[in-house]
Amino acid sequence: MAAFALVLIALPVASAQSEGTPAQRIDELVWILLILSIAIAGFVFVALLVALWLFREGSDRKRGTVKTHDTKLELVWTAIPAVIVAIIAFLSGQALLVIEEPPESGVEIEVVGHQWFWEFRYPDGRVGIGELWIEEGQTLLLDVYSEDVVHSFFIPDFSLKIDAFPDKVNHAWLVAEPAGNYSIACAEFCGVAHAQMRATMVVFEKGTQALPYGPPPDMDPPGPGDGDIVDVDLLEWEIVPAQLSLSAGQNVSLRIHNNGSIPHNLKLDAPYDLLSATIGGGGMTWLNFTVLPGTDGVAYWCDIAGHRGLGMEGALSVKTAVQVNVELFEWAIEPAQLEFNPGDDVSLRLVNTGAVPHNFKLDAPYDLLSETIGPGEVTWLNFTVLAGTESVAYWCDIPGHRALGMEGVLLTAGGAPPPPTPGAEEISPLAIALLILMGVAFLATLAAALRPVREESPAPGKKGGGDAGDE
Repeated sequence: MAAFALVLIALPVASAQSEGTPAQRIDELVWILLILSIAIAGFVFVALLVALWLFREGSDRKRGTVKTHDTKLELVWTAIPAVIVAIIAFLSGQALLVIEEPPESGVEIEVVGHQWFWEFRYPDGRVGIGELWIEEGQTLLLDVYSEDVVHSFFIPDFSLKIDAFPDKVNHAWLVAEPAGNYSIACAEFCGVAHAQMRATMVVFEKGTQALPYGPPPDMDPPGPGDGDIVDVDLLEWEIVPAQLSLSAGQNVSLRIHNNGSIPHNLKLDAPYDLLSATIGGGGMTWLNFTVLPGTDGVAYWCDIAGHRGLGMEGALSVKTAVQVNVELFEWAIEPAQLEFNPGDDVSLRLVNTGAVPHNFKLDAPYDLLSETIGPGEVTWLNFTVLAGTESVAYWCDIPGHRALGMEGVLLTAGGAPPPPTPGAEEISPLAIALLILMGVAFLATLAAALRPVREESPAPGKKGGGDAGDE
């Protein structure tokens, strides 16, 4: 009976296996297995209850003889499960073909797993963090991989789960419908913040945007800048770290994680006056800025009403740096000589006052190269002066510019000089006098030690060698 019912269910499903989406195929298989399991379990339990009732203790039901073998019965209970398993295998294979063979056309988006956030790269080059935007009805082709450890990209509402490996790209697809917001999670343990690695797939209605993918232009999430990445965690009710130690002139990209359970944001007070996007639990966003001199103690906090009063605040700690303006023009660098002390934090403000692009190269052991700046543009180069670097060259590294005179030298005051080359330095007169005195003293001591011992002269009236009274 169960096998017959399964055949009746499977025939229309098998005829439509070449159509539909992976989610539909998986849902159909789940329903088939659920209905089949209920039917078999119902049959078994009904038969068991009937047997228990008919052959209960004290009933006058006639008992038959015990059989140890029944070939017909054994053939039946072997054939029926075999048919059931074969049909399930056939349906599973058909569904797998649909899942593993995506359509030729669709919106192709890269999904990149990081510890601990999801990055989405759209066909037009835009990048989204924590949110995947796609138009309703679009076929979404996903290229899934990881930048660090193994993750698993999981959208429960679409029955989609696929591993993200660091050295392999996996492919999956779905049809984005109906419109709405759908949760995304990581389904593979990937470290201490695995539980916070969440995102959202936003399926927006047709015709509401010019492109069938990506957030609206006014909602494009910021990406990382060119500065140093600094992680900031938003929790209930604190911001970690509560003090950011930065250097004046430093380019900074704050990577802001909401590791709490409710929405948060980050406000950086004047003179920056920056406010990040509001992000839900598990979300992430960026805040990019250049640290200004004289902004030590500037506050930052969560700007959602009431959150700052509960403890979600902190302050910048800006290290004082030696700031120097350096002008680049045709064909010189001014100043042509820079002098600092070992351990100085230096911020060079590089200004191109010329008419062609320039850059600034600081030689080993620093090996620093600024970005190329056009006429009238400004950039910064930050470093800490190293001890033992008595003289280091700098120049414009654009071909031919150094030879035309765009170079200079960085001197370290009080730096440890290199070991002297023997004979390269003059010996001071005092050292010469000390060496002469030491030589005379040595010769005098040696002469005294080698001088023969003279015999004493006999006293008057005595013969040498004995007394007169001895004769």
